[in-house]
Amino acid sequence: MKAVIQRVSSASVTVNRSEISRIGKGLCVLVGIGTDDTRKEMDYIISKMLSLRLFPDQQPPPNISTTPVKSDKREALPSGDEPIKQWTQSVRDIQGEILIVSQFTLMAKTKKGNKPDFHNAMKTDLSKALYTELVESLKTTYSADLVQEGQFGAMMEVNISNDGPNQQDGNNTVDEQQDADSIQPTQHATTTAGQVLTSQDIHRRAFTATPQNQAGGKNKIKVSNKGKFKDHPLGGPGMEEAFDIERDLAKPFAMEDVPAVTHLRWAEARKRLNKLRAIKFQIPELTKYQQPFVPPPPEAHVIVRTQDDMGFHRGQLDTQRPNKKASIQVNLSKIPELTRSKEAMHKFKLLSGKRWFESEPKSQFDLNDHYDDPEGMVKISCDDYPTAALNQKWCSDTLDRLIKEATDLQADPMSDIPLDSKTTLQRRHRNRHRPWSIDDHNLHTKFPKEWLPDPIRIKLDQSQEIKKSTLLNQKEKLLKIDNQIRQLINWNGLGLTPTKTFFTSLNPKVKSELDQLLNERNRIRDMSAHFDRHYLPNFMSGNSPHLSPALASGISPDLSSSPASPPPSIE
Repeated sequence: MKAVIQRVSSASVTVNRSEISRIGKGLCVLVGIGTDDTRKEMDYIISKMLSLRLFPDQQPPPNISTTPVKSDKREALPSGDEPIKQWTQSVRDIQGEILIVSQFTLMAKTKKGNKPDFHNAMKTDLSKALYTELVESLKTTYSADLVQEGQFGAMMEVNISNDGPNQQDGNNTVDEQQDADSIQPTQHATTTAGQVLTSQDIHRRAFTATPQNQAGGKNKIKVSNKGKFKDHPLGGPGMEEAFDIERDLAKPFAMEDVPAVTHLRWAEARKRLNKLRAIKFQIPELTKYQQPFVPPPPEAHVIVRTQDDMGFHRGQLDTQRPNKKASIQVNLSKIPELTRSKEAMHKFKLLSGKRWFESEPKSQFDLNDHYDDPEGMVKISCDDYPTAALNQKWCSDTLDRLIKEATDLQADPMSDIPLDSKTTLQRRHRNRHRPWSIDDHNLHTKFPKEWLPDPIRIKLDQSQEIKKSTLLNQKEKLLKIDNQIRQLINWNGLGLTPTKTFFTSLNPKVKSELDQLLNERNRIRDMSAHFDRHYLPNFMSGNSPHLSPALASGISPDLSSSPASPPPSIE
């Protein structure tokens, strides 16, 4: 925080050709607020503002001449005449007025380039709150009648009448060292008895340049206009500083600085300090925005899920993709547009593809009510866009487009296309399925069965036996279909694949029967491929499968003439 304090005989602020504030004798203070400023810096500015002795004595002492002097230095005067003492009273002592004007341009950086850089200034909403608090605190500490202010954020015309002929050197500085827990203010004297007060959050160590370390220390090269560089065009006083550069480059590293690893640790410590500072000063300010949690109503059936990793900024790198990923999940029976027509519901499931699957039966340990939906659920996720909000918008728009297309039955109702249950089966029987759900559909446990109660363990064993028999039944069906295909095309080349020209020369009737057999074989293969990989190696002890009589008798003898019956239900 920076404050320019000017001693004035009068000052006023005009906005839109209308005067809004005016003071008489006192101080005009221009205040600039930085990004890291807090109430601690504000209290220091107020204390220093009211305590600075910028005014002379109001009344001369007895038997002292009131002849004005031209400077604050005492000159030789006739006997009995003494000048009025300067810098003896503060604005509080004389009960002067104070005009506070916000001036963010005080935080400008002009070291690089010709355009001022205002990145050090605090944002408008935050600085306005701190500026208002400063004015109110000053009125409470000093006097509400003697404190005037400008208009924050407005284009103001500030008219100042300087008080006093004194002028000080603008390069003089006065440093006041405080304790380690406080800030380090610096006062810069400006023209006409003005004072610039700067306060910083972090205490910085001040290094004083001594003659020993200014020009290379005690081992510096002595270069002057006498001796070696006497006739050099650049010789003369100060030449030794120029040649110290070559000496420093040639000198080996002697551990004058800490290693690079220590600098990295210091950088991490500074980051940690900034986090702690935010926790101390900024997070308490957020409590006024807290709101009580209100659970969603029953009609809010769309579940939106996102993930936030506090260690990263959302969506900056590919390694942070979980931070920007969004997904939505909704039960189909809760969408009014789909429940009005079975054809629309069927078309929606087909258009959803792998994003639709049948709902999982509710576990006895699960308190969620989003399961057991008769029409299943659809899940849509996206992480292609840089922010989570854009990914949520894409998921929502995709759901709207699916509903709109499914309800348009005049174009193509798709009623002749069957549903594919492969996605549901894969989802239910994958290894990462919920291990705590002990039901018929979940046949893969993550913990020993001996820990389960007897009724649940018996139920689990029966389910696994049914699944084992079902898988072996499907294997037997595949072998029968293969034998029928060989008999249909009279193919005896076991282990060899027929060429393309072989199928083109077949009879059309044979081709039709062959297509039916191949479609049936592909359907059974897709349903059993995932099961074979995870379960059959645990159940089959030999190469020849063994079927129970009940399941073996249920196999259809002629699969070419009629479609195969679906496998027994395992749920």
